Amino acid sequence: MPLVARNRRTPAITLGGLALLLAACGNAPPPAAPDLPARLSETGLFEPGNPERLAAGVTPYAPRHVLWSDGAAKRRWIRLPAGTAIDTSDPERWRFPVGTRLWKEFAFERRVETRFLEHVAEGRWHFATYLWREDGKDADLAPEAGVRGVRESTAGVPYDVPGRRDCLACHGSGLGPVLGYSSVQLSDTPEDAPLARRQAALGYLHANCAHCHNDAGPLRTLGLDLRLRPADAGAPTSAALTTALGVALRQGPGTRVVPGEPAASAVWQRMASRLPTRQMPPLGTNRVHERGLELIAEWIRAEGRADPALTPPTLSKGK
Repeated sequence: MPLVARNRRTPAITLGGLALLLAACGNAPPPAAPDLPARLSETGLFEPGNPERLAAGVTPYAPRHVLWSDGAAKRRWIRLPAGTAIDTSDPERWRFPVGTRLWKEFAFERRVETRFLEHVAEGRWHFATYLWREDGKDADLAPEAGVRGVRESTAGVPYDVPGRRDCLACHGSGLGPVLGYSSVQLSDTPEDAPLARRQAALGYLHANCAHCHNDAGPLRTLGLDLRLRPADAGAPTSAALTTALGVALRQGPGTRVVPGEPAASAVWQRMASRLPTRQMPPLGTNRVHERGLELIAEWIRAEGRADPALTPPTLSKGK
């Protein structure tokens, strides 16, 4: 199985950012605090007393298209209940059996946090974050509101651990609770080079933007669908192209993507900003991803040429 800066210090949650979050969540109330394990060791990720050995049945994986998290190195794992399987009959929305557990670890030289998802009942998922202890032997359940500035991702730029409501901004806004384990994220790259290169850019938008900008979530009325579907492979009919290329903004002057002109494209402008009321994504990052920004710039330039091929910069695994 196939197993990504500008140093402007900005708060993770501002009035403007909170408004965006509420819109993305459909103004849902924060989830009630569930009966979550107090320590990561109690979630079944690793063997008791040995965080370096995975527990039986826990499988590592890595998505093709990665989410930028201010340079954090990431590892991911999944465990299905014994005797169960994922229902993949709908390639756009896999159904995970009750009891499925997923973990994602974030590290800056050492482990900082591990996020945890558990399918506890049909249609109900628990979300939690665990903060690693300095000795690296275990991690403790983070406060429901998260922790701001738990460390720096780079000099002068804080790294924030999300609250449980923050999790819903992405995991509860249209694409389903599980975002990184899907047919698109685990599929092979198209053999056709131009399509593969275009798909690299569209895959980046899928991983970083489509959890809010899709045709099923609370922001569907915007008409911007950056989801990459299994059958798209970067084809000219993909929703990310038809709803972005040459399409005017719904509010105010400007165009979502101006073929050939990154600096004139609202998508690129938002990615390049860390002003709290303007930046995209609005949560989970305080630093611009320079390599991702150049990837999207190259795609936009290529869309203004006869040959849409582009050569994306190499994106580090897990970044």
